[in-house]
Amino acid sequence: MQLILEDSAKIMLDEYFLENPAPQCIRIGLRNACGVTGNTMCMRPDKQTARDISFEAKGYTFVILRSLAEQVGEWVRIDTKEHGGFVVTTANPVEAVACEIKGEKVQDKPMECML
Repeated sequence: MQLILEDSAKIMLDEYFLENPAPQCIRIGLRNACGVTGNTMCMRPDKQTARDISFEAKGYTFVILRSLAEQVGEWVRIDTKEHGGFVVTTANPVEAVACEIKGEKVQDKPMECML
């Protein structure tokens, strides 16, 4: 899987972390709970776990659960919204996600997103 961090998103992350403590890494996850139609991806500061894969992009470390990475496909793209904030898109749209993939929980509750 490839992580694409657009320049505008990198600038916005830099600005955010000037005022907030820099995290060990930034987690990419689902905004809504498993199995809920209309899931969207988002980000928050977090720590890496053994169930994650990590990506380096423009000075930041991003993590995503292996099982979720398999579902989102070949790439994850982080960009900015026209009127502020981030948008996280994936090769495979994530609309309804099973709570388990290959016996591993993807996510059992909504992720509290900071970005």
